Amino acid sequence: MALTERRRSQGTLSPEQLDQQQRRIATQVNRLNRMVSDLVDMTRIELGRVELDTQTNDLRDLVIEADELFEDASPIHQLVMDLPPEPLMVCCDATRIGQVLNNLISNAIKYSPQGGVVELRAGTEGRWAWVEVEDHGLGIAPKDHLRIFEPFQRVGRKEEIPGVGLGLSAARRLMEAHEGRIEVESALGKGSTFKIRLPLRQKDEGPKGERPGASMDQRP
Repeated sequence: MALTERRRSQGTLSPEQLDQQQRRIATQVNRLNRMVSDLVDMTRIELGRVELDTQTNDLRDLVIEADELFEDASPIHQLVMDLPPEPLMVCCDATRIGQVLNNLISNAIKYSPQGGVVELRAGTEGRWAWVEVEDHGLGIAPKDHLRIFEPFQRVGRKEEIPGVGLGLSAARRLMEAHEGRIEVESALGKGSTFKIRLPLRQKDEGPKGERPGASMDQRP
């Protein structure tokens, strides 16, 4: 940063070079911020210090919010949604489930560096409401399907993919705290599909189905 500023003041950087340097710096700052955020968040989750503010939510709304957040994130990726017409009512902390969805979409974009379609689907299966995030990128070897949900575990060329490998571990713990689950289907070179499941709100849960202040320590 100091070197860039000195060269700018000396007039040795063209406007194009300055813009390029600033974009590189911004990228590195964003990566560091995400790494610190992931570390802090994972520490809180592992210690059971995250309170869940659970309310009744339509899972479709959370998918739409996540789609809107990432719709302009990459010029070479296209997000496509396929949502059912009927509500998918679940009892969850909308912020935390949004965090899980954001992580899955972000990963889908990062691990398909050549671009392409990222598909967001939702539906029901038995007592579950589910959301799938599918990419057509690098894929994951079968032997790594369980390992990627452990802290600090990553696949692919780490020097090209930012992060410290905490996002999926945090996602797994958050889904467990909601009495849900997260799954993956993937093959090298064919892309990945991550699927989260949440229990559908039952009719006998009351008018709203809230569980205010639920703790991470209540996970099964």
